[in-house]
Amino acid sequence: MELEGEIVNVMETWPLQLTVASAEKQIHVSLTLDTTVTKNGAEINASQLSPNQTVRIRGKQVASGGVIAAEIVVTNAT
Repeated sequence: MELEGEIVNVMETWPLQLTVASAEKQIHVSLTLDTTVTKNGAEINASQLSPNQTVRIRGKQVASGGVIAAEIVVTNAT
């Protein structure tokens, strides 16, 4: 599944978890050791994710309605 939205919360737990507001609802997103995070075409550390960033996420939806992210792309990077 793919989703686009804005990060509204970063829970600094391990694994890192985000709350992302899409056009329809807020979705909880979990990262794994294999999740790739990119910004401006370059891979960045997941710790650089922060509220108000717009992201595109590709991953697997789980039974709880959340998503386990395989790839996160920061789309409002400057």
